[in-house]
Amino acid sequence: MIDFSHIITKLQAITFDTMEDFGDKLNSVYTVFILIVFTTLITTKQYITSPITCYTPVIPHGGINFKEYVESYCWVKGTVVDNGSNIPYQEKIYTDNKNTIYYYQWIPFVLGLQCLMFYLPHFIWKLFCRYGTGMDLNYISIKATKAKYSTEELNELVQVTDSFIRNNNICSFIIILFYSLVKLLYVTNTIGQLYLMKKFLNIKSFFGSMILNHIWKNNYEWQESKIFPRIVLCGVKNVLSTLGSRNYYLSQCVLSVNMLSEKIYIFLWFWFLINSFITILSLSIWIIRCIKSVRWIKNVLKRCDCISDDNTFIFSYLKYDGIFFMRMLELDSGSGVVEDLICRLYEKWNLKTINKYILPDVNLSTI
Repeated sequence: MIDFSHIITKLQAITFDTMEDFGDKLNSVYTVFILIVFTTLITTKQYITSPITCYTPVIPHGGINFKEYVESYCWVKGTVVDNGSNIPYQEKIYTDNKNTIYYYQWIPFVLGLQCLMFYLPHFIWKLFCRYGTGMDLNYISIKATKAKYSTEELNELVQVTDSFIRNNNICSFIIILFYSLVKLLYVTNTIGQLYLMKKFLNIKSFFGSMILNHIWKNNYEWQESKIFPRIVLCGVKNVLSTLGSRNYYLSQCVLSVNMLSEKIYIFLWFWFLINSFITILSLSIWIIRCIKSVRWIKNVLKRCDCISDDNTFIFSYLKYDGIFFMRMLELDSGSGVVEDLICRLYEKWNLKTINKYILPDVNLSTI
């Protein structure tokens, strides 16, 4: 049996592994966990228990394992929806691909693919944080978290951050650009999931809107959707009798797995919809936060009485990546630690500036 408490503990550790906001973690941690659980449930139902049960009124003579054969055949070849009316016996109805539904066999694989798609932006950002800037940003983030409780850790944080800022000469806004790309990937993915679900289920409108419309028309009573039929028909052909003649058998089947699949997809559709709004809101908040970041740094410097040359410190030392990085640290470690860090970085930068311009090197041989 799967120990989900162990998985939750691992996911809690992953949550703080990289510098991300709630919108990012909603996609890369919580949604991934939900999809893993659903994939496990559907896979267990399909491949460990019985996903389909069929009844065949007429069976061939000597068909000892015919019931098991019909169920396997109908599961693999697909079924036709039983609308409850007169059952047609024309063979072409059960062999025509237009009438046959197949997608329920592929649900665990599609859920697994969706899980990977939600995790991919996080994986790209994680690789960039570790290898893309010349220093592991996650290491600095962990240092900032520990600095809440130790002055020694704060001093180490100042040294490490100063080294990162001074050595990050590739581009003054590479972190901003890459994080913006990751944010756009999150937004594109979570909106695209709604279209993927629509295409996979082969429906003309969005699945969630169909559910709401159905509930509204039936006075808020819910029975089942036609997208995940529970009672289906299946025609089994090419079964050879003892005399060598070809026969055709009609079976009525119960897709018990569709009861579970239907509830899962109803939940996922509304989850993806809410996820889309939160992810777009998260992107909007970061845009506003970036616009106001310079003013935020100046306010921090004023509280530290470090206002002698704040523009030079901000644009020549921190640069746009440094400002953005301070914002990310604030998100993970809190404003108190980051404000102390900014003040100490300013003092360190100001001291080096004074030593460079006020006390230049003197050539003693000329004296």
